[in-house]
Amino acid sequence: MKALVSGQNGVAVLLDGHRVLSFHLDGPQSVERQEHELRWLFENADDVVEFEPANAELVLERLELEWRKDRCLVLALLLLNRNSDAKARSLTVEDLEYFLAEEAVANFVLARLFSAPLPSNADPIGSLMLADRIKAHKLNTFLDKLIHAQPEIARCRSGWDAIPAADFGGQSVKDDFTHQLIVGETFYHVAQTLPAKRNLQLMKMLEDKHLHRFPNWRNLLVNWIKPLSSKAAASTANRSADEESEDRRSQRPKAHKHGHSVLEKVNVQKDAIKRLLDSRQLDKAAEFIEQLCQFQLVSGGIEHLSKTLCDLSQHAKGLELHNLQLDLAQRAVTLKLDDGWAHAQLGDAYICLGNYDEALKSYAEACEFGKLSVGLCGKGQALKALSQFESALSCFDQAIEVDAANPVARNGRAEVLKAQGSYDLALAAFDETVKMFPSNAIVRNGRAEVLKAQGSYDLAL
Repeated sequence: MKALVSGQNGVAVLLDGHRVLSFHLDGPQSVERQEHELRWLFENADDVVEFEPANAELVLERLELEWRKDRCLVLALLLLNRNSDAKARSLTVEDLEYFLAEEAVANFVLARLFSAPLPSNADPIGSLMLADRIKAHKLNTFLDKLIHAQPEIARCRSGWDAIPAADFGGQSVKDDFTHQLIVGETFYHVAQTLPAKRNLQLMKMLEDKHLHRFPNWRNLLVNWIKPLSSKAAASTANRSADEESEDRRSQRPKAHKHGHSVLEKVNVQKDAIKRLLDSRQLDKAAEFIEQLCQFQLVSGGIEHLSKTLCDLSQHAKGLELHNLQLDLAQRAVTLKLDDGWAHAQLGDAYICLGNYDEALKSYAEACEFGKLSVGLCGKGQALKALSQFESALSCFDQAIEVDAANPVARNGRAEVLKAQGSYDLALAAFDETVKMFPSNAIVRNGRAEVLKAQGSYDLAL
């Protein structure tokens, strides 16, 4: 007896001579069928698996496994798609962590995702951040493997795609051949194998009887693998692997080719991103940001990447790109939930967008995670904007107690007094701050505004 199983459709069929039994995940365990019914049972399914010998017990076990594979793949694609609903992406994490605990399921999904490089709408770094938020270790490992394999995945797939369809006997035959390589996890194994050892993978492919039905199959496989096994390819891959291994051994900046350290490379990339933002090339900047995130996550770690995102968030603020400022700050917080500075940057972004309630929450988190003075000043600014002047004054007074030499706290306190109409008290506060920080233009400007409000225009000038 043999069986056909589709996790996608949640159905399996046991063929016993002329007897046909179907099994369903969401219905009766078995149903007597006619052979002509097989077509609609497996309609639109592209994951049908055939195996033998089979019996009812084995069929049900295999059906449940294939269903878990399909569900895990669907969830992985949802998580990786930056255009998916944010809440839906977040909800996939726990389910993926559960499904990926099963090796057969994890390997199946990786094999599908290794068949081609991630598309432009993919957000692997954002997905990694979501996994890190709840310490989803299996999902984290899964995504890490997928991210670092992208160069080899692209190299292997572009080599295959470069073979003319005419060599296969037409595009439809090539598409069928490609599908068989995906199902057989061929792209997965080739991309994971060092170039110097890919000839061993070629030998395994030549023994795969499922490929023998294609015309010219042997030459096609040889012509594909040969360039991928060259010394040049091996040298590039080995060098990349060596650099990655070295990066993972330590968080310290490493020397790279031409003497550039990781820190230098990050700074060069950040400067390029800032120039793109300055010229409002936002799509290109977004692409560069993703590349920088992928690089720094490997070479510098989460903490350094969080700082980079905060720096770029502040640059976006200076350009009044406040939605981008918010997005970058949110990513920094998601990446490192205990980073008080990142929470403060997020609060700043919310203030710029006029969302003072969310700003207060973020600044409270900043205080909790060690940035007390910054957090109190931020809360004071948000409360001032909400016209809660007494509470704002209290926050700035506390910030001054924490750090008496904080010009932001002193200036903020004076600004609240000015907003209350207490011009004499505000002027006295600014005078005291000017004595402490005579070169601070913001403080002097605030003092001038008070003098203007009092009608002392010559002094204000």
